[in-house]
Amino acid sequence: MSLQINGSNSLEHLAGQLSQELLRQQNHVFQPQYIVTQTQGMNNWLKIKMAATVGIVANCKFVKPNDLVNEIYYKLGSQNKQALSPDILQWVLFTLLSSKEFQDEFRNIANYYTNDDVKRLALAKKVADLFDQYQIYRPEMIRDWNENTSGFNGSNGWQKFLWVKAKEILGESMPDKTVIGKTIIEALKQPEQQKKLRAQIPNIHVFGLSIITTYHVHIFYELAKIIDVTFHLLNPAPAVYWFEDRSEKQLAMWRQKSKVKLRPADLQSAGNPLLIGWGRVLQDTFSMFFESEEFLNQYVDIESPEPSTQTLLKKIQNDIFHNHAVEARNELTEDDLIDGSITVNACYTTAREVEVLYNYLVHLVDQKSEALSARDIVVMVSDIDAYAPYIKAVFNSAPYKFPFTIADESFTISDNLFSALQLVLALSEDNFKAEEVLQLLDSNYIRTRFSITGTDLIRKAVDKANIRFGIEGKKEDETIYVSWKNGIRRIMYGICMSGEEAYDVDGYTTYPLDIAEGEDSFELIRFSHFAEVLISTIEDRRHVRTITEWGEYIEQVIDKLIYQTEDNNDEDYQLLLRNLEKLYALNDVVKDKISFDVFKHSFLNSLTTETRSNAFASGGITFCSLIPMRSIPFKVVALLGLNFDKFPRKETRVSFNLMELEKRKGDRNVKENDKHLFLETLLSAQQYLYISYIGRNSKDNTVMPPSVLIDELIDYIQSGLKDEAVKLRETFVTTHPLHGFSHKYQIQNKRLYNYLGEADTTKHTTVVSQAAATAPLAFDEVSIEAFIGLFKNPLKAYYNNVLRIRYEQDNVLLPENEIFELDGLQSWQMKQDMLFSNPDELTEYRNKGVATGTLPLKNMADWVLASTAVSVSPLKELVSDCIGDAHEESMHVELELGDTLLKGKLGRIYDGKLLFISLSKYESKYLLEAYIRFLIAIAAGNPLDLFYISAVRNKVYKIDESSRSRKTALKSLQKLLNVYKLGHEEILMFYPDFNKSPADIESLTEDKFKVLVNKYLESEGYDVYLKKEHSFGFFDQDGVFEQYQENSAEIFGEAKELFDLYYGRS
Repeated sequence: MSLQINGSNSLEHLAGQLSQELLRQQNHVFQPQYIVTQTQGMNNWLKIKMAATVGIVANCKFVKPNDLVNEIYYKLGSQNKQALSPDILQWVLFTLLSSKEFQDEFRNIANYYTNDDVKRLALAKKVADLFDQYQIYRPEMIRDWNENTSGFNGSNGWQKFLWVKAKEILGESMPDKTVIGKTIIEALKQPEQQKKLRAQIPNIHVFGLSIITTYHVHIFYELAKIIDVTFHLLNPAPAVYWFEDRSEKQLAMWRQKSKVKLRPADLQSAGNPLLIGWGRVLQDTFSMFFESEEFLNQYVDIESPEPSTQTLLKKIQNDIFHNHAVEARNELTEDDLIDGSITVNACYTTAREVEVLYNYLVHLVDQKSEALSARDIVVMVSDIDAYAPYIKAVFNSAPYKFPFTIADESFTISDNLFSALQLVLALSEDNFKAEEVLQLLDSNYIRTRFSITGTDLIRKAVDKANIRFGIEGKKEDETIYVSWKNGIRRIMYGICMSGEEAYDVDGYTTYPLDIAEGEDSFELIRFSHFAEVLISTIEDRRHVRTITEWGEYIEQVIDKLIYQTEDNNDEDYQLLLRNLEKLYALNDVVKDKISFDVFKHSFLNSLTTETRSNAFASGGITFCSLIPMRSIPFKVVALLGLNFDKFPRKETRVSFNLMELEKRKGDRNVKENDKHLFLETLLSAQQYLYISYIGRNSKDNTVMPPSVLIDELIDYIQSGLKDEAVKLRETFVTTHPLHGFSHKYQIQNKRLYNYLGEADTTKHTTVVSQAAATAPLAFDEVSIEAFIGLFKNPLKAYYNNVLRIRYEQDNVLLPENEIFELDGLQSWQMKQDMLFSNPDELTEYRNKGVATGTLPLKNMADWVLASTAVSVSPLKELVSDCIGDAHEESMHVELELGDTLLKGKLGRIYDGKLLFISLSKYESKYLLEAYIRFLIAIAAGNPLDLFYISAVRNKVYKIDESSRSRKTALKSLQKLLNVYKLGHEEILMFYPDFNKSPADIESLTEDKFKVLVNKYLESEGYDVYLKKEHSFGFFDQDGVFEQYQENSAEIFGEAKELFDLYYGRS
């Protein structure tokens, strides 16, 4: 049996060596080949390379170091089915932290989480993770704790106490790593066990590990005495021994701190700044191996290709290969800087980073004519979950398509079973709001489970049903009327019963919501069923349960709300079941009952940390996370998100981490791991290295620094330039504009290019009214409301009817609070209602308003009613004087005006009187509207007297029906219809909301007209359509002022009688 260490600077050569050794070993066809790696991405890549070398890859078992150790432990005859893991240990510690013994002994620690079980669980999780590290990095301490189970003195004695008590609870059923390691080593001394191991695992290959611990090295060393163990390790500088070298920076710090003058030999230990500065992890790993002469003697330097010096990237790789110090490195020229082998871009936002990357990849193919396939490109990002939506948006909609896959994306990010479950579990009785619940229906799983086809009708129904928050609400504060149970009842009553008759249910009044019929009714019934099941599921959380019972609850949630578990062929569902099996394994260990909040904290954390790594190197461009030991050779390697605060990551130190008391070589160090990752990435780029970071603040344009590693790379390039006058940072880093349509992409700049669409911002259509209509409009039939609407706001009518543009968008999100005050439309409607209501009807009006959501709750409703009643009191007297005791009538109109049928209904008719009430201070458009309705009534052969009531002036204006004949009314309407048609061919320059009398308009000058427009736009409540046209330069066109005067004279002239009466002209 043998031990061998193969080293090379090329993973491809290491993969080739591995393939040849597997062929040489000639294992039985049913004998798996054990290959130890650290990432799924490495597994996928290795399969492809091995298949390319030997023709086929089969029965290769890829395992991680810990998994291999556990498997060997089981194969050597262990009766234990499960090793101690942090997931299990955290729950044991959670129980121990609540014990009276611990709280009495360690009061200072217990004070942190007293009366807060979530904090207790968080502490238990952190301690469990530390215990897992202690087993690997400080095994002697754990062995001491296992052997000496007494004495818990000292500030950190509480950790030993928890470990000892946890081991007492678990007994021998779940051994820790030190026990497993010791058991393996002792078993390997027995001939029978050696024979058994050789038969099952004749050889082991460890591939591409750059981070390894003494714990694993010791076990591999003992295994090598029995079976073949071969390490295939990446060594950036295989031709030299660089593992004890120091960088210039480290030597400078040493000089500064040392009181002894350094010897020349010490100064010669300086190596390549990038290799030494970023390769600390590799130095520690190889130093760990070479502490033993046996490992050192078995090291073999296999074929290691020397990088060329043709490009900037290759020169840097060559420097690292030879471990060249500053004085011996390759000289760089200005041509090297522009060869494109290394590109550094600074962007404003994450979205722009992805857009600029896309442009770069297209540019490689377009301008440089590179023979690249999508498989040749890998993009590594600092936060894959943050970048994934932008990657999908840009690459799916781009004009030139690249196939791509996203690896390492969290299970809870995309639309799948896990994200649906996370949404359901995050919902609680406290945040059971309308929008929170409706967002559950964004999940395709949930919609499919309840056969819900769309959410537009449902959103409308929830809003109209006045569903705001809370499952039940209270009668005392009237929040019952904004609750889900009341709203669902209103929806269901509305489906089953016609009309709006009130019903007394459970001691309060409810009003059916008649909003749907036919197939729409079934959609609302399905939604109501969903809401009731969801409410039942939420209410079921009030009971405490054991961990395993909560696992069963999760299965019920899945079955009832998300996925029909009879169809158990869903991959995500199977993965979820495997996670739940881990919970069920705790049944004999943790029997205490816990609240849902505690369980949710743990379970949601485990859900969000699950990622999809199988997609790495599975086809197309690979987007993945920045993970050490993931830097596989690609022709194009891109790094996104290398911001100063994102990379390298900063370790969050724990004050009670006992490893911090005595740091050792090989201890976990996130910052050093990321430096090593950057070094690996630099070496794995075969042709191009692309780096991107957010270099400008999108709000205030301030400069933001890149990752310190980018700075170090740029400094390294700068130091290698022959011409020291070159300002590298200003020329090497390209800052891209905030937007992809910037005019900067149109100037002749070789570093700025855009393939994502037309970026020409110089061509601009200044006036929207000149745009072509979507389709010719027919005027065979025109409604009265549309007819009047054009004269009230011609700009809005043109945008809505011709351009099909509407700016009055409904709220995207449903409101989550009850009404506190009425908006303008609600206030207007209430005043209209109260003008025609009797005092004895106000109580019923108030109760219905509260129950249906048109009035605030409780005392606010009474105040609103009282204040409104006072404000309309004078106006109500005028209405009473006009109509007396007459009841309201309406008239249906179908009026032929040439080829057009004017159709609609006239309301507010009282005993031969047409009543029109204006509550606005801008009355011109309402005067016009009232008179047009007056003309329609006369033209329809039903002459009515017009009573126009002005709330602002507190006055009634009367026009007798005898003032116009049917013939003149028809003539006036025909003229107005012609203007109506013209207003759909181009924007009609007429705007009654300027609120100028016909005489004032006639006397206007063009300068005063422009002042009038600008003053209106500065006022509150300006018209968005007018503002849009003003911004497009519509009012700067020649003749606009003259058109305004001519159109105003013509249109107001048809209602001259009423305007003269209003403005006091005879």
